[in-house]
Amino acid sequence: VDGLPSLAGKTLAVTGSTTGTGFVLAREAAKKGARVLMLNRPSTRSEAAVERLTPTGARAGGGVFANPVTSPKASKASAQLADETGGSVEHVDCDLTSLASCEAAAASVLRRVGAAGLDVLCCNAAVMHHADLVTADGFDVQMQTNMLGHHVLVCRLWPALAAAAERRGEARVVMHSSAARYMDGRGSGMFFLPRWCRKLQPESFERHADGELGGEGWPVPGKALLFHGPKQSRYQQSKLANFVYAYALRDRCASAGS
Repeated sequence: VDGLPSLAGKTLAVTGSTTGTGFVLAREAAKKGARVLMLNRPSTRSEAAVERLTPTGARAGGGVFANPVTSPKASKASAQLADETGGSVEHVDCDLTSLASCEAAAASVLRRVGAAGLDVLCCNAAVMHHADLVTADGFDVQMQTNMLGHHVLVCRLWPALAAAAERRGEARVVMHSSAARYMDGRGSGMFFLPRWCRKLQPESFERHADGELGGEGWPVPGKALLFHGPKQSRYQQSKLANFVYAYALRDRCASAGS
C-alpha cells in the first residue's frame, strides 16, 4: 500500500464493502485520498462500515475512527490510519438482487460524481452456495448478485467512467472472480476438470423458477463438500461469468478505442 500512488481527486465505487476485500479496498483507497462510494444493501452492517471509516470531528482532516472493528488486526490497521485518512467514504444503497435497485444506485452515483466522472467501478460483491432460489427479477440469486447486477452498474455508469478517462487519462472496471470458476460441482474431482466447466451454460442466465437449476443436492457423499453439487455448479457459473465478462469488456473497449 505504501508504494501505491496517491488517489487524491479520484472517485471509486465499490460493491460489497461492508467486510472483507471490499472493506479493505475502501479503507486503503480512502487512506490514499480517494472519495469512495460504498455500494451496499441498507443495513446496520453498511452503516457500521461507513462509520468505522469516517473520522470524527476530533481532528480536522482526519482523526479517530468512530468505532473500532472487532478484529484485533483490523483494529490496529484502523488505528494506524487514524491520522492519515485524506479521503472520504459515502454509502450508496445498492441491492444486487434487485435490478431496479442497481439502476437506482447507478443514478445516485451519476448525480454524486457529476461531470468529474468515476475513476473506478470495482465489482467485488458476491454470494456463495445459496439455495436454488430466484430473485424477484426471476434469475438465480448467485448469478444476479455476482454478475447480472454488476452488468447493470457497468452499463449505466459507463458515461461517468468515460468522463473520468477523458479528464484524467484513464478509468477502469474491476471484476473480481475466483478459482472456483474451475470447479464445476458436477461430480468431478477438483483436479480432473470436465469440459463442461470451461463454458458458460445458457440456462444459468435465463429466467426460471425456484429449483430448476439442480435444486439442492448438496453435499455429495465422498466428495470435497465445498466444491461439489448444484450449489457449486451455480456458483462456478457466476465466477466464470465474471472472468469471461472482463475479457469481453476489454475487447469491446479496444475495438471502440475507449
